[in-house]
Amino acid sequence: MGKPYAAELELLEGTYGWAMESDVSEIVRFAKDGAGAPLYAVGSGGSFSAAALAALLHQRTGRMAKCLTPLEFLGQESVDRDCSALMVTAGGDNPDILAAFDRAVDLGIENIGAVCASTGNRLTGRAAGAPGATIHAARPPTGRDGFLATNTLVATLTWMCRAYVEAHSMPYHIPDWDLLVDNEGAGRGPGADAEGGIGSLSGKDTVICLHGYWGSVAAIDFESKMSEAGLANVQRADYRSFAHGRHNWLDKNRGRTGVLALVEPGCERVAGSTLELVPSHTPKAAIRTEHEGPPASMSLTAQILHAVRIFGESRGIDPGRPGVADFGRKMYHLRIPRTADQGLTDAEKLALRIKFGRCDAGSPAARKRTKDLRGFLGRMAEAKFGAIVFDYDGTLCDAQCRSGLPSEDTAVLLNRLLRSGIAVGIATGRGKSARESLREIVPSQHWGKMLVGYYNCAEVGPLEDDSRPDAGPCKDKHMLDALDLLRGRGLVTAGAKVTFRSKQITVEDAKTGELGPILTAEKASPKLRNVKIVESSHSIDILHKDVSKLNMVKQIQEALPDGDQVLCIGDMGRWPGNDSELLSHPHSLSVGTVPAGAGTCWNLSPPAKRGEAATRACLERFRLRGKRLIWEGPA
Repeated sequence: MGKPYAAELELLEGTYGWAMESDVSEIVRFAKDGAGAPLYAVGSGGSFSAAALAALLHQRTGRMAKCLTPLEFLGQESVDRDCSALMVTAGGDNPDILAAFDRAVDLGIENIGAVCASTGNRLTGRAAGAPGATIHAARPPTGRDGFLATNTLVATLTWMCRAYVEAHSMPYHIPDWDLLVDNEGAGRGPGADAEGGIGSLSGKDTVICLHGYWGSVAAIDFESKMSEAGLANVQRADYRSFAHGRHNWLDKNRGRTGVLALVEPGCERVAGSTLELVPSHTPKAAIRTEHEGPPASMSLTAQILHAVRIFGESRGIDPGRPGVADFGRKMYHLRIPRTADQGLTDAEKLALRIKFGRCDAGSPAARKRTKDLRGFLGRMAEAKFGAIVFDYDGTLCDAQCRSGLPSEDTAVLLNRLLRSGIAVGIATGRGKSARESLREIVPSQHWGKMLVGYYNCAEVGPLEDDSRPDAGPCKDKHMLDALDLLRGRGLVTAGAKVTFRSKQITVEDAKTGELGPILTAEKASPKLRNVKIVESSHSIDILHKDVSKLNMVKQIQEALPDGDQVLCIGDMGRWPGNDSELLSHPHSLSVGTVPAGAGTCWNLSPPAKRGEAATRACLERFRLRGKRLIWEGPA
């Protein structure tokens, strides 16, 4: 089993050159999509070292990141769907990384990436079926590694560095192999400067590996390889953590311990001072690099690979094929345990995470939230829905859709509802464009059955009505004053497009994410007392005080038979989203954001689905009974 380790090391230069030429566009896309949000980087064994580098690179963008083993990742309960999760693996078939990927999907994480140093594996197969997942899979020309990660690790580290440097314009140059591993310009190859010193460490039972920021990746890999090959016990610590008590190991275990220091330019002074204080009875060695940033991680890790070879030769163990006991093989194939569900279904856990950021059921507050959710599901199951009111953009039509039209699949569902006698209302911030788009997908015989609320329901009429909407000029002083306030607060920039209508002012290309804090701070302003201000995925709307999407709900409800209910579906349920009033209705579902209140507006969408796809998935959970829809519950 395995390959000769020394022979694998001879192939590293060719693997590095191949990885430098590989297409990393998918990792670049993942890194860009994850900008501005936390990252969980997940891996096992040698891939954990690559995950550690991904976390350091992401931290360099100014956001939090953490590398975790798959088991640690499965223990995460309070995960924001807007974060990123990166699965790093060489083969892509081990049960741990597959369980971690499934967990990321279950959590509803929107930006999931898979980086595999192989192709056609189970992980890439699953990722291909997950909406929005990013996949980078390529097999190095050397094929599979031996027992330890060597060429696949170098390839993966190279991909990570290249992708993040490109995605975020990082100020680092990734050198050719000779310069990467050249120690202090001496041209003696990886590990050459330290080889004599490492020889003095090779007989020790314990090696303390000290490191700085970028050297942590090499230290992680050193500990992993030394343990996996059974060569020595390794304790790793950064230089200052070592000073906080860990140094006592040297005094109490003299004769059995050596020190290996990984030195990069940013930690030369503290490394030198620390090594000077290591007592003479403890042998010490240093591996150095003149590179800074992520190339330092790559340089030190490449040299560590050779250091492991030296330890292996001194112990008479080939790290590439050390021999594995039968119990070890059985351990490897164990299935990773799932976290306790505490009586919650996967759909319930996801709904709780979306609404509250967590779903643990241990505290009294969490138990109340679970009770509220189940109460809502019970009310949904008891209701008979004779009508549905939809938001348009972000609900029936994805916000990034250039055509402004719902997909063919969504159009089929809408027309099925109309044919079945279900009353359908569309509550949109649009005007005439919504009427034109809806007429393209709805047959003319149904135009009289569909009610459209234009300009956030400032005007409501059947789809067949050509006289609506009336885009008359805005003469409302309160609305114009509110526009001036937003301009003064910087939300309406010089390049923003502003459209004036009688009961709505629309500001496109505005800073929508900043609206809520400004409205909260200005809630006592006279300029806001007689208006409503809401935001969508692409605009801010200033509305007349009487305008509300709930007006359409009330109008439809009055026309329904006694006992029938109206279902509301939108995507901007959290204030100041333009669906926040609509989704305050007792029977309402969101396919996007939700408020923290537990009474209504829950997002019960399947994992990794938002917007139009989530709307279709929600509709598929209803069955027709006569002219009514009956809720069957979340998938």
